Formats: sequence, C-alpha cells, structure tokens
Amino acid sequence: MDLLYKILPWTWIAKVCSLYNHSNAYICDRNNLRHYGYSILRIFILFIYLASSYIANSQQLPVFQQYILQPSLLNPAITGSEECSRFRLMDRHQWFGFADAPKTQVLIAESTLSDGIRAHGLGIHLYNDINGAQKQLGGDFGYSFHFYLNRRKTLKMGLGLSGTIYQIALDERDFSNIPDPIVNHNITREFNFDASTGIYIYHDKFFAGFSAVQLLPPVSSIHPYTNKRTFYLFIGLNAGRPGQLLLFRPSILYGINEKGDMHIDLNPGIVYRENYWIAFSYRHILNEFPGHPNSLVTYLGINLKNWSFAYGLDIGLTALQKYHFGSHEFMVGYRLCPFRIPCPAYR
Repeated sequence: MDLLYKILPWTWIAKVCSLYNHSNAYICDRNNLRHYGYSILRIFILFIYLASSYIANSQQLPVFQQYILQPSLLNPAITGSEECSRFRLMDRHQWFGFADAPKTQVLIAESTLSDGIRAHGLGIHLYNDINGAQKQLGGDFGYSFHFYLNRRKTLKMGLGLSGTIYQIALDERDFSNIPDPIVNHNITREFNFDASTGIYIYHDKFFAGFSAVQLLPPVSSIHPYTNKRTFYLFIGLNAGRPGQLLLFRPSILYGINEKGDMHIDLNPGIVYRENYWIAFSYRHILNEFPGHPNSLVTYLGINLKNWSFAYGLDIGLTALQKYHFGSHEFMVGYRLCPFRIPCPAYR
C-alpha cells in the first residue's frame, strides 16, 4: 500500500483537480491531496480485503429492522453523513403475545467532526437482545470518512468501518429437569467479535450505499448454527424541496448472503411539513422465483424541535402471524446541531 501511495502521480492529480475545482485551491494542493488520498487508500484497501477474503461463516447477530429509523445499523459509512449529532433509543418487541418472544433494545450515539472539506463520523451502537434463554449484549464502534466528489460540494462519499464485540449467554436454569447430557442448568457465557464495512454516496436528491456485514468467523460453542456474511445495497430518493408541504422519500434495500438467500425491501415514505412522516416497508423473499411476501411494517414519526419520536408496527405475512399480535417498535431521539452564524463570512 505504501508503494502504491508513493508511485501515484500526485502532481498530475493536483493539476487535474485544479482544472475542475479552480475555485478552491486548498483542496487541490499537492500535499493536501497526498494526505487526503492516503486516508482514502487505506480505508478502500481494507474494505476490499474484508469483502473479498476467504469465505467465512458467521453467527447471526440480531437483525435490525430498525434500519428505516437508523440506516447506519446496516452501513457504517452512513455514520457522520449529517452535521448534527444524534442520540437515539429504540425498543423492539417481536411477535407480541408469545411468551419469551424476542426483544431488542438499541442505544445509538453518532457525531461528526468536520473542517468544511472532509468529515470524520464517529458512532457507538449498544444493543441488548433477548430471545428466550439466549441473550446477546454487545456494541459496535464505527468510523467513517466523508469527502466531496464534485466542485459544487453537492455530492459526497463516505467510507466506513465498524467493529463489534458481543457476549452470548445461554441461561439453562429454567430448562426441564429431564436428564440431558448437553444441559448443565447453569448460565454459559462467551465473547465474540465481528466487523462490517461499507461505502455511501449521497446528495440532497438521492443516496446509494453498499455494505458487507458479519465478516469475521467466530467460533461459538453455545450457538452451533452459523450464517453467512451478508451484503446490502441501499438506494433512495428525496423527491421535493425543503419547505414544500409534502416530500416523497422512497428507498429500496436488497440483501443477499453467501448462501444465496435474498430479499428486497420496498420502503415508500412521505414527509408532511418536514415534521410529520409516515413510511412503509414491505419485505419480499427472493430465494425461489417469484418468491413470497414476508412482512409489512408501518412507521409513524414526529419531530418536535430537537426531539424525534417514532412508532412501528410489523405485521408478518406468513402463516406464523395468526398466532401473535405483530411486532412493535418505539424510538425516541435527540438531535444536537452546531451553532451557525447566519453571515457566511463568520462560518
């Protein structure tokens, strides 16, 4: 990587940059480009290495349907794509009405460090997932690097990485007393690690991201069933201008793992007066043509100054739905934005 960095023609790169970005000499300075390019090169090579290394099995981490509320859960490159710092608490209760049904809580804190030309996103996601006797407690720590792709400063790219550490616990104290050699009636715990990476391109009018999650192969004695690493393609539009009465925000998520399991989510959304919104998420499984429906989620949200609140109702479209009352999600968030003086001369 160092050799590639040294042999790149930075003088010529600076000349080409100045042709297309003559209004900002700082960006096209040769030394700044070298420093800037080296950071991009390191992240890009690590991204390629993780995404193309030897096939690995990975234990299934909790599936966050909450990506509608927090897309960075599926793509670390989205972290820091907004100027404001965000704090969110989400609570999901799956298959309401079943005893010991899965429950997931997620605490999110994300922020951005920017010099006006490039930005560094930092994020922490802490989660607690309970599924019967099995519990997972963990967190991931993400970093992203954002930079402009055009001289108008309207198109940006983010490159992101995140590392996850989590504890799996299996509580066998309430298991049946029937003799079984694999049941010890104790609490068994173990730690595992994982990693994700992604790329994100975004504009006021659209966005597109690609991410690879569950990249490391943990060895679990508690959960012998493994899952493959998964790849996500997430694209969407922002149809309308700020200040309009209604804004239309559709998006599509396509996911596929190394086993070949595929699904697609269609997510139409409408924003009213920038403070009230409704979104739907329809998931269709694509393993065998033409596939089959899986779930339909309805989200309602409201923004009150720096606060935001949302509720989601997940209705399964499979035979299991008639045995429970759906899945329910709740979110409360707070946004902290940097103070800006209106006059551009003082920014």
